[in-house]
Amino acid sequence: MPNGGSDNCGTCVFNEVNDGKTAAELPSARQDAREVARCMVRSAEVGRPYWAYCANHNYHNPNRVRIPVGPVYTCFIRYSPRVVQTPCPDTPDIRAGLLELLNAMPEKPVGEESTGTRFDDEVIKQLMKFGEQRAVAGLKRVARFNPLEASDSGSRPALTRVSTVAWAVEALGVLAGDDALAELETALAVGVEDSLLHPTERAAQLVEIRRRAVRGLSRCKSPAAAQLLRRGSLDPDKSVAYLAIDAWFGVCEGAG
Repeated sequence: MPNGGSDNCGTCVFNEVNDGKTAAELPSARQDAREVARCMVRSAEVGRPYWAYCANHNYHNPNRVRIPVGPVYTCFIRYSPRVVQTPCPDTPDIRAGLLELLNAMPEKPVGEESTGTRFDDEVIKQLMKFGEQRAVAGLKRVARFNPLEASDSGSRPALTRVSTVAWAVEALGVLAGDDALAELETALAVGVEDSLLHPTERAAQLVEIRRRAVRGLSRCKSPAAAQLLRRGSLDPDKSVAYLAIDAWFGVCEGAG
């Protein structure tokens, strides 16, 4: 079956065509890449269902949450980056549901499909996209998670909290700006010592948190934020350092 990932709309339990069946329960004759999916979560048709994806798929969403979480993504060839096909709908009930999911988010991640469309990350990204100020307290809690806390190993590879913490940090910069400087400063230091003294795979994983801390700091306007970006320009990882230099110029221009 042609597709860009097994977590696609064609195999989702929320595809009305599938009658609540998982991919393992579907007959191969039903796996027709040309059919149109009818999403029960979003009450909408989805074209090219075997090339469309969202975080509500049961591979990411074992509790079968029916609140739309993030957009529907698509990709055009196998393993290509996923891009937004249909934005997440925006209603008061959806915002309230996403806030509830954020505030209930556990430190230990739930095992899920290891694609870029991870459930908790999409919750955070969507609240950031909405500009939802009520998310700030919950984001500060998530930003304090142990980023290396991992899901239980099972049929899928264990996943850590690195990306979730990283998105929470960036979202704090976007939504709270200078009021989140304490969290951004902490994130900017995560893994730096390991990168200098023990450049291991563990240290490399934590770079994403520092990178997103810089992105969050780029939304700030204070001299204190500029000072933190100067510190970031000395990061042992060049991608973080170069990003911090660019952001420092932007913050200085905004403050001036």
